[in-house]
Amino acid sequence: MTEQPPAKRTRLTIPASDIASFGVKTALTLDVVSPFQASYVLEDPGTEGVKVKLTLPATAPGLSKLDVQLANVRGLGLYIPQFFQSLKSIESGYRLTDATARVERVGENCLWTETPKDTQYPYQADCMYSASPTSPAFLCTFSSQNRNLARAALETCQSLTMR
Repeated sequence: MTEQPPAKRTRLTIPASDIASFGVKTALTLDVVSPFQASYVLEDPGTEGVKVKLTLPATAPGLSKLDVQLANVRGLGLYIPQFFQSLKSIESGYRLTDATARVERVGENCLWTETPKDTQYPYQADCMYSASPTSPAFLCTFSSQNRNLARAALETCQSLTMR
C-alpha cells in the first residue's frame, strides 16, 4: 500500500456578515482539508437562518463518483440546528437510534460517529460551537460512506476559529 501524502489545507474565511444568524461578530476561519474546496455556498434553510455549505470538486482522487455526488448533495454544512442544542444531545440521539453506533468525543467540541447499520452514511463528523453563552450554538457537520472523506471533514470542522 502506498503512503498517502499529507492532506492539503487551505484557509477559508467566512465574513460575519454572511452568518449573522450564528450570533458571531467576527469572521469564522476554517482550514479546509482536501478534497473539500476552500469556497462555500450560502443556502437559506428557512427559519434556521443561513447554512454554509462546502463541497468537493467534480472529481477527487481516491473517491468514487457516487462518493462525490452524495457529498455534494448535503455538503459539509455549518448551520444552527433546530433540534440539537448541544453535543451531548447529538450523542444521545445517535445512541438512542442505534445501539451499535460507536460515538467518540474528539476534543472539546467534536464527535466522531461510526454507525455500521447505516449503509448510506455510516461515518459522521459533528462539531458544535457557540460565539457566546447567549448566542445559539451552530453545528459543523458532515456524513459519508467514505471514512477518509468524513475524517477530512472532521479535521476541517475541528479547525474552526472565530477571529
